[in-house]
Amino acid sequence: MIAAADLSLKPSESLNTHNWTDRNTNKSYLGLTVHYPEPSSIKSVELECFPLNESHTSDCLCTQLDNLCQEWNILRSSISSVITDNAANIVKAIHDMFGKSLHLPCLAPTIQLIPELAMEKTQMLQEIVDSAALLKLREGPPMLLPEEIETLKEIMHPFKPIEKGTRELYDDDFTYSKSIPIVICLNAALEKKEPIS
Repeated sequence: MIAAADLSLKPSESLNTHNWTDRNTNKSYLGLTVHYPEPSSIKSVELECFPLNESHTSDCLCTQLDNLCQEWNILRSSISSVITDNAANIVKAIHDMFGKSLHLPCLAPTIQLIPELAMEKTQMLQEIVDSAALLKLREGPPMLLPEEIETLKEIMHPFKPIEKGTRELYDDDFTYSKSIPIVICLNAALEKKEPIS
């Protein structure tokens, strides 16, 4: 366990903060983790995770984070970056408190935005392809031409590695050290993808 006094001695720290709502209890929480270099590794310490009893506006989050930094003796001058999800309230709180230049969006939610939409659309496209196959068995109005169905299949093809990489990022065992290898593997998988038609 790290003592608050120890953090004031660290020359460079990165903060990671996240606020969320428990779906079962509808209770909101705020968490703060600090990352700092040691001679042979990067240390990560979860400092706090507590319920937010107020509305989680950017002003409230800013106040809570300021209190945490004071409580843990985290000097603003030693903070090299602050990592958050993409929620507007936490982004504004960080911009107001530390400035835009220190804010970094968390890799997982940032990557998640693209495949989330892609997976939704992929599912919709798969349903169209499946429906088109069923319609061939019956008399009915033509919906898609065979070339259009093949195009849809080709569009869906690259999303498989994206979905797998996203699931890996959201795995319970995820650590930030996995993020670069996941991105490299994802890039390699996408470069290998050949058109299927």
